[in-house]
Amino acid sequence: EEFHKLPDVPPSPLKAHGLEVNLVSYSKGKVKSMPGFDVIKRLPSFVWLSPAASVGSEVTFTVDLITSPGCCVLMNDDPEILDKDLNFIRYLEEINGLFVYETKGESLARPTAATFGVGSGKKLHRRDLSLDRPGLMRIMSVDRPELRGGLMKRFTTVDASKEVVVVVDPYSTGCLVVQEIQSRGYKVIALWTKGFSEEMKTHIPLHCGTMSYHAEVSEGDNPGETQRELY
Repeated sequence: EEFHKLPDVPPSPLKAHGLEVNLVSYSKGKVKSMPGFDVIKRLPSFVWLSPAASVGSEVTFTVDLITSPGCCVLMNDDPEILDKDLNFIRYLEEINGLFVYETKGESLARPTAATFGVGSGKKLHRRDLSLDRPGLMRIMSVDRPELRGGLMKRFTTVDASKEVVVVVDPYSTGCLVVQEIQSRGYKVIALWTKGFSEEMKTHIPLHCGTMSYHAEVSEGDNPGETQRELY
């Protein structure tokens, strides 16, 4: 009885616009979390999501439907909003925003002869740390406490309110860098290189909102001209 209530043909004109989107992974690894999927669920056109991965599973590069990390259904009365949501999902894929992967800790210290158990046995040069010499600047981001470890002190000889930082082509994740710098009290000048399109400048993460700079400067014909524009 319920089946017979369904129309024999689709309604005309169409009442909404819809898409099934097969997701693409441009990265691989063991999944730690899936923040991109939570973002997709908040899109205005979101209807349904079926992940093919979960926390602890392995994700690889997408080369076919089998290696797709999932799919979702979008539907909206406004085709422009639908297209905007689709483009956002594709952008999320390109910046590898679907997943956070588990990483293996690795020492990035520069190797020395002593590292491999060879050498003369003489006392090696000791590198100064900011905690040892307060004249050096050492500021850890307040939103990344896992980076601080035992670094409980903060030293700086810079008055941020009197300093300006130049960021080259601040788009996409560069916007996050700019906001981090501004949150520390510095002014930011955006330096746009030659050939950088106006469309690319609009690639701003949604949660960054509207970007504001102390000034915006275009690259000159030579380094000297660019320097004069900055100063």
